[in-house]
Amino acid sequence: MSDDIKKNENDLNNNEQSSSAGEPDVSYPIRKKKRSKAIHLAWIIPAAAAGVAAGVIIGGAQNYNNKFWKDTYFGDMYVGGKTVEEVNEALKSDNKELKITTREGNIETIALDDISYKSSFSTDIQAIKDSQSPYAWFMHNSGENVYDVDINTSYDEAALNEKLANLNCIISDSIQDPTDAHLALVGDSFTIVEATEGNRIDSEKLNSVISQAVKSGVFDVNLSDSDVYVTPKVYGNDADLNTTLKNINALKQNTVKLNLHDAEETIDYSVFKDWIHTEGTQPVLDDEAILEYLNGIAEKYDTFQTQRDFQATGLGTIKVGGGAQDSYGFLLDKENTKDAIKEAILSGASDTVDCYWTVPANHRNQPNGDIGNTYVEIDISRQHMWYYINGELFTDTDVRTGTESSAQWTPTTEGVYRILWKQRDKWFLQVGDPCHSDYWMPFNSRGEGIHDATWYSTYGGNLYKWAGSHGCINTPYSIAKLIYENIEAGTPVIVYRS
Repeated sequence: MSDDIKKNENDLNNNEQSSSAGEPDVSYPIRKKKRSKAIHLAWIIPAAAAGVAAGVIIGGAQNYNNKFWKDTYFGDMYVGGKTVEEVNEALKSDNKELKITTREGNIETIALDDISYKSSFSTDIQAIKDSQSPYAWFMHNSGENVYDVDINTSYDEAALNEKLANLNCIISDSIQDPTDAHLALVGDSFTIVEATEGNRIDSEKLNSVISQAVKSGVFDVNLSDSDVYVTPKVYGNDADLNTTLKNINALKQNTVKLNLHDAEETIDYSVFKDWIHTEGTQPVLDDEAILEYLNGIAEKYDTFQTQRDFQATGLGTIKVGGGAQDSYGFLLDKENTKDAIKEAILSGASDTVDCYWTVPANHRNQPNGDIGNTYVEIDISRQHMWYYINGELFTDTDVRTGTESSAQWTPTTEGVYRILWKQRDKWFLQVGDPCHSDYWMPFNSRGEGIHDATWYSTYGGNLYKWAGSHGCINTPYSIAKLIYENIEAGTPVIVYRS
């Protein structure tokens, strides 16, 4: 082996030994590692995004340099994205008419020229534009940035009011007034009928709303957004209305018995439901409706001044009564009976109501109808009088009735009467010479009655035709006294001709 080869081998061995000893060979440069890409991107991406955003903002700012932000309103007027000049021009020329939309969606218009309308901004809108930084445009892309601006307007108010007064929504025949919620009888029950809104417009409110809109430069008005419609005063949820309904329903179980003297009628809810109306929160009954009902009751049960069958002594059945002077029979006192019925129904408790009678009778449904079996019977033709008590003849006598001659015509009036009262020591001063009776029993409004007549000694026959009374029943003293002492006021007196 040559000396050069050994030298190289020795050098190699020495290098290996040095390496194993941890000491690098300075004759070889150390290699640098590459920096990670992630380290570079950490600052490159935000910088790029910021650059893009800045570019967008700057680009948008150029667009909004002389325009209002997109969310800008002058009152109700939208001006977003417009220049000052465009807004001024729009105020002057864009609006040619006023459009009014009703709640039903109908549209009516008024030409602005017809009301001599002119307008201009009195607020410095250039100053508003200058206050809006173009670089803040991106924060005003939505929403409503409203500025209060003043507009100088001029128009003919009288002309506008005249136009408004002649709108179809004001003068149309199809306009419906609102109705309040109310109670109504539906079938057999009361219920609440809900209020209806209608479409009646309050002209004064309309004029105010439209005038304000015109002054503000607003020419598209939807009346649904305005308080111009006449509204109901009462709705279905009204507390008082529901209380009233509750109070009415409380009457449903009430029943009133109407006592008609030996006859009866039932007044239950099926009858009086049609009489109910309300006053405040309380049910009340309609007077006219009750009186109409009582008219039917009177027609069915009244006997006053009506003709009826009568079992006349020795004659059988005849017809008596029905004259204007009759004073006996049932005549219903409707006013007082009405009040009694109202009180009974509204009390909420079933009750019996005794009818009131303007003229009372003593019986009903007897052999002689309402006359019964205690009465005085007088036959003008036979000039005789009978007094029956409980169906038995108590006394009878010949009498003298009213004179029926050409010289004096004062006949006794036929009819069905009642003893009005009894009086002792009666002087008759109205006709002829004064005369006196101890026993006086008047029975009708003409002043006719039964009394003793001591100036006569004979009775009966045809004496009455030329020497009778002035209409009274002249009776022998003893019989007049007997009847007087055994008769009560209200006893029927039947006068007829056989």
